[in-house]
Amino acid sequence: MKKENIQTKNKNLKFWQILLKLKDIYRPFLGVIIAILFLLIIQEILGLLGPYIYGKIIDGIIVKDDIYQVLWLCFYALLVFLLSDVVIAYYKERIEIQKFDSDISKNVANLTMEEFLNFLLANMKIKILELKKA
Repeated sequence: MKKENIQTKNKNLKFWQILLKLKDIYRPFLGVIIAILFLLIIQEILGLLGPYIYGKIIDGIIVKDDIYQVLWLCFYALLVFLLSDVVIAYYKERIEIQKFDSDISKNVANLTMEEFLNFLLANMKIKILELKKA
């Protein structure tokens, strides 16, 4: 029973250590991530609006509504498509490529180099202390 409890604690500890590392990596990109998520939510809402408008168009054709009303619905469907799949998708991809993708690799490289240099400095300090004792 105690072995399982210790293993569970070790797994939880490792999980939280990984989350802390990820937090350090992604913290500078919080604004970019929020902007991307906002655009993604708007895109999904518009993606749900499209089939609703298509259904109204089909209903209008079946019950022989005024043709101008059906054409207006077609125009709205086109606007929703253009806004969702062209405009918002363009800006979302642009933000991801310019602000997110390239900057993450730079940030990870900087953090890795910082950790490596800290490791080297700590080892050098230990070696100096050992030499002073000898």
